[in-house]
Amino acid sequence: MFVSSWNIWFKEVFEGDEKSTVVLQQKHLNEEEQKDLHGQYSFNIVIDWLRTPDLPEIFFFERALENFSCISNSASGFAAAIEKRGKVKDWMDVNTVVLTERGGLRVK
Repeated sequence: MFVSSWNIWFKEVFEGDEKSTVVLQQKHLNEEEQKDLHGQYSFNIVIDWLRTPDLPEIFFFERALENFSCISNSASGFAAAIEKRGKVKDWMDVNTVVLTERGGLRVK
């Protein structure tokens, strides 16, 4: 699965047996320098190479989550993938997440 985004941050990624869960957070939530041409809350997500023909589910929360136990109890490889990628310093630098067929996780 390939997920790329604009104007939104990848916060966490969980890979389970039945589904993959990608947690996103709005960029520039309260910044005065918000420069989006389409509005403060607009963003784009591109999802490709899905493993099944099912459409992805999208859920919205009123505030940013810090604890993800309500979403998944499975271990995440997101932090390790960020560490492995030299140009990506933390989750706010990630623009693309790739979940490989062998279960690997890469960030760009």
